[in-house]
Amino acid sequence: MDYQRLVSYIYSYPEGVKADNVGFAKALVYQGQFKLSISLRGIKTENPEVFGIYIMVNDGGYRLIKLGEAYVKAGQMEYSGVYDPDNIERSGYTFKDICGLAVAREDARYDCMLSMWKDEDVTPDMLVFAGMDSKKQIEAGIVIEEKMRQKELQETDRIEADSQVVNTEQEQTAVQNDDTERGCNNDEESAEVVSQSSVCNVQTQPDNIEKLFMRADYIDAFDDDYFYDCMEVSPERLRDLQLKEISVMDNSFLLHGYYNFRHILFGRVRDNLDNTRYFIGVPGMYCNRERYMASMFGFNNFKKSHRSDYANPYFGYWYQEI
Repeated sequence: MDYQRLVSYIYSYPEGVKADNVGFAKALVYQGQFKLSISLRGIKTENPEVFGIYIMVNDGGYRLIKLGEAYVKAGQMEYSGVYDPDNIERSGYTFKDICGLAVAREDARYDCMLSMWKDEDVTPDMLVFAGMDSKKQIEAGIVIEEKMRQKELQETDRIEADSQVVNTEQEQTAVQNDDTERGCNNDEESAEVVSQSSVCNVQTQPDNIEKLFMRADYIDAFDDDYFYDCMEVSPERLRDLQLKEISVMDNSFLLHGYYNFRHILFGRVRDNLDNTRYFIGVPGMYCNRERYMASMFGFNNFKKSHRSDYANPYFGYWYQEI
């Protein structure tokens, strides 16, 4: 795509009506890159808030395609990003398709700020928060199907391995029985050693988890105590626990939450008899798009958090119990 440069003003729309100029956006297309920077001042928010950054395309309606997120603090916000001008965020849309920008929140439509790049009169009630388009949904579905296929193959391999272990154990048992019939005096001691070894193998994983709890600095994350003994961990720490229920380093949503907030929450689940149920919580903001992404990777539930270090009313954890 040829060299293009654009600077546009961004306006607030309180109650859906165009009002003050609150900043500007700069767009540059050069050498195969689309560079976008946004600078805002004088935004009225009671607390620091997270806003989505969207390009706007006219595709049967004013459709918003999300590029990222940025914090508004003390009425100010800065954002920058670099994209492919021929396929922005793998949406199928190009730089030439853009008719404007939006800095907005799905749950507070009239807090949005707009910058129109084409001579079109648009108001917040005309916007469609589209999330992923059909092309991206198909791609995501292919990824999920591939992951499921890999899991099925792994499960098949595991079953075959377990079957081999069972056959081996049966053969060993038959040999031991033969030895018993021959009157070997050491069989009872050998059986005791095998039994102790089996117990140790079964207890390895819970012991590792309990050692983690013994050294933890607990976090007060929720209003109730259904989840308790909560602690902050890294994906590497979760991987070391060898949890069978989740493949940590292959879970893109978990890693995305960690790199945004620099922690994953891990803790106990109350109301289970043997205290062996735990939960994994991925930090994030509740919205429809994030709910869709979370469910794709096994985190179907959301629990709001009152943590004071994340001053946002929509902050919480997408979680799964294990």
